[in-house]
Amino acid sequence: KTPLDQLLKKAFAFVSCQSTAGFKSIIQGVPSYFTHETMSKFGNINDIESRKLNHDLLYAGANSQWKLSEFFSDEFKLYFSRIINS
Repeated sequence: KTPLDQLLKKAFAFVSCQSTAGFKSIIQGVPSYFTHETMSKFGNINDIESRKLNHDLLYAGANSQWKLSEFFSDEFKLYFSRIINS
């Protein structure tokens, strides 16, 4: 019931299988790590102790000329899923 923005204020890291919430986490300065192999290049769960803030996920979206507000749209999710699955 607690909004993600509130949880991220005290978070050590953000962990998810695949999630656009990872964008929000990185934007708020919380390192994101993913358990799904297609997302591991953006933050491998095995590297969680390093707490490295990897902006590559944001760069991939930004270089595709998407607005920050569009990162959370269904259209962007479909577009980005094609990038990571190629």
